[in-house]
Amino acid sequence: MNIIEFKFANFKSYKEEVAIDFTALESDYLAMNTFPYNAENTTGSLLKTIAILGPNASGKSNVIWALRAFHYFIGESRKFAVNSKMQHDPFLLHTERTDAPSTFYMKFVLKETIYSYQFSYDSTHFLSEQLIKCTPNEEQHTIFNRLDTGVVFSDNEVFCKFLNKHKHTTVLPNHLVLSESAIWEPNILQDIYAELSSIHTEVTYGHINLKGNASTIAEFILRDNSSMITKQLEKLLTISDIGINSMNIIRHGDQEFVLPNTLSEDVKKEIIERNRWEFKFGHKNRNNEVIEFQIDAESVGTQHLFTLGSIILNTLKKGGVLAIDEMNLAIHPQLFKMLIQLFHEPKSNPKNAQLIFTTHDTTIVSDNTMRADQIWFTEKNEYGESDLYSAQDFEDMQICVPFEKWYRAGRFGAVPNISNLLNLFDKANEKE
Repeated sequence: MNIIEFKFANFKSYKEEVAIDFTALESDYLAMNTFPYNAENTTGSLLKTIAILGPNASGKSNVIWALRAFHYFIGESRKFAVNSKMQHDPFLLHTERTDAPSTFYMKFVLKETIYSYQFSYDSTHFLSEQLIKCTPNEEQHTIFNRLDTGVVFSDNEVFCKFLNKHKHTTVLPNHLVLSESAIWEPNILQDIYAELSSIHTEVTYGHINLKGNASTIAEFILRDNSSMITKQLEKLLTISDIGINSMNIIRHGDQEFVLPNTLSEDVKKEIIERNRWEFKFGHKNRNNEVIEFQIDAESVGTQHLFTLGSIILNTLKKGGVLAIDEMNLAIHPQLFKMLIQLFHEPKSNPKNAQLIFTTHDTTIVSDNTMRADQIWFTEKNEYGESDLYSAQDFEDMQICVPFEKWYRAGRFGAVPNISNLLNLFDKANEKE
């Protein structure tokens, strides 16, 4: 699956609807940063990566949070208890928006077919949901339409017996139809469900949470017998000039944990799972002996690279979509560019996986790393409302420009307006 467009509204710092578009402009400049797609006689090109730049607290992370909420509801809403409250994060600085629904929309291509999927919700239920198949002549074929709890499916021979038997059905108010489809007998919705619910998002707090991702990372690394990702990750760490010569991954069995009987079984299980995997890295001393360090003894940069590398390599292997907040944290700019280039190079990205990331590092738009249509900005106005816009929205913008210079000069906005910090030390501001 590949994203064509993602839109959302009334979510966190975004009051009005915003959209991020992966459609590539026609240009031979850095053509390997794009890939062609064919969908029922429709041809076009999509971007492999998109970078979002902007000042602190301008709404960059909230774009990743929107993608996270989108795939979370698809993957998990069928498990919500009846009448349970849902996580609803509307724009809070306008009284009319706090009770209004939030909306999500995604247009994507899957197995040479273009679909659009959207839903709206508040803190108690989903108000609407719709899945549409898009045809080459811009006609739309509605696969299902949901309003409150009522669902109507289209007449389509490709659907399984379930849909033929249940053309009209109902779902719980806080369950998505697409989420429910995961437990139905095989039908066309399962592929769509699997792809949309597998969008991988990482929202960082200083750096990607290693402990919280330990089991997932281990699964990425050890998923197949060939251990291809293991070898690639070990090589990534050894060639990144961080002093690592080897990597060792250890899985602890349940019997190795001795926990107080006062703890509940659920708590015990959580502790075991969070500590089941042990990651060690080998360093050579002056005697050419390899000394293993626990990952907790490694620098924040090494921990971040290990976690980030495993997620990236897994995405490149299986394809799909990866969204990362503050991807460059604790990573050297040159290494940061190399990680982005892994998505651009056909050799490392044969399945055309897509990456969307936020960053403060403007060097990525220099040295022929990114095209202008891959650069997006966030900016927040005086009323706390975030806006998301593309470099291509500017008049006379070309695909290749002295981008970093223009951005630093404030030509695109989305730069912090910071007064001279030395003013903090003016004696006039001191209080006796």
